[in-house]
Amino acid sequence: METKEDENVIKEPFELSPDGWVYTWRSKEEQYPALRAGITTRHAPTLKFATPHADDASVRMNRMRFASYIGMEADKMTYAEQVHESGVYVIGEGEVGRGHATQDDAIPRTDALVTTRIGVPLIIFVADCAPLFFYEPERKVIALVHAGWRGTAADIIRRVLEVLDACGASRKHLHVAIGPCIQGSSYEIDHPVIDALSKVDPEAVRRATKKTRPGHFLLDLPTFHRILLEKEGIPKAHVESSHYCTYTLANDFYSYRRERSAAGRMAAYMVQMF
Repeated sequence: METKEDENVIKEPFELSPDGWVYTWRSKEEQYPALRAGITTRHAPTLKFATPHADDASVRMNRMRFASYIGMEADKMTYAEQVHESGVYVIGEGEVGRGHATQDDAIPRTDALVTTRIGVPLIIFVADCAPLFFYEPERKVIALVHAGWRGTAADIIRRVLEVLDACGASRKHLHVAIGPCIQGSSYEIDHPVIDALSKVDPEAVRRATKKTRPGHFLLDLPTFHRILLEKEGIPKAHVESSHYCTYTLANDFYSYRRERSAAGRMAAYMVQMF
C-alpha cells in the first residue's frame, strides 16, 4: 500500500483555526483570497448541527450560528441529501439555500454539489468519509463532494469531473483537496468492498490496499482518490491530501466507525466570496 510520503505529499493543507472550531484549506485560501473552504471539528458544541437525532429547531439554530461564523447568510447555505451514491448537482439560482431550514429540503439523491455562483456556500456532512474540495480559479467553479467507499465505487469522481468540464473548468487548472477522513491504518475492509472498488480501477485498489488477515484489507481511501484524480488529468502538484485521521483523532473529529450511531457529523463547507 502506498503512503502519502511515497508520493512526497508532505505539507498538511488544512490548518486548525485559532478557536479550534474548523480546519481550513489554508494553503488555497492564502493563494486565492476569494475562497473559503474547510471542515468543522467537534470542539464547538454550536457546530454539532447534523446528528441522526437532532430536532429541526436545534439544527436551524446551529446552522444559523455556523453561517454567521463563516460570514455568510444562512438561507444561502446549500445542502445535499447524501445517499452514498454518485449524484452530482449544479446549483443555480433556484436551488440556492436548499436544505438550510430542514434536511428534508436538501438537493435529493445527491452527494456532490457544484456551482459557479458567488456567495453560495456548499455544505456536506462527513464522519469518516472523505470530503473532496474542487476549485477552478480561472472559471470560478467550485465543487464539494461526499466520497466514502460507496460513492467512490459508484465512480463519483469521474462524474464530478465531467460536470466540471461542462461548466467550463479546465482540468489542468483544477485544484483538489482530500480533506480529513479515516486513514489507511484505521480502515479495514473486506472483499465485497475490494470487489466494488476494483470495478472502478483495479490498479488503484492494488496500490491503495494492504492485506491484514484472510479476506480483509486496509484501504487508504485518500491514496485511492489521488490515483483516480491523477489518472483523470488533474496535475499531481494540484492534488493535496490531509494527513488527519477522523478515527484516531477522537478529540477533534466524529467517526462513524468509532462511535457508530452515536457519532455526530462534521460539516465541510466551500464558498467563493467574490
